[in-house]
Amino acid sequence: MNPKNQQWLDEFKIAIIELDEKRIDLMLDSIPSFDNLEHMQIALSLIAQAKESLKKEAQLIKKSMIKIEKNRAFLEPYTKEKRILDMSY
Repeated sequence: MNPKNQQWLDEFKIAIIELDEKRIDLMLDSIPSFDNLEHMQIALSLIAQAKESLKKEAQLIKKSMIKIEKNRAFLEPYTKEKRILDMSY
C-alpha cells in the first residue's frame, strides 16, 4: 500500500475515535486515490462509521439542547421576578 494512503487511513481512524469533526471534515476533503479495491472498501467502511458516529453525536447534542432550553424556560420566570423585587442595581 502506498504509505500516504496508509497514513490517511490511520489518521482518519484516529479522527473517528476522537470524534474530531473538523479533522474528519478536512480528511474527507483530501481522500487519496487508492491503488486497490480492498483499500477503497476500507476507506468506504471508515466513512460510513464516521457518518454514524457523527449522527449519534448530533442526536446527543440535540437532546442536551432540549434539556438546556427546558431548564432556561423553567428558570426564566424566577429571574424576572427577582429583578422586579431586587431594586439594588
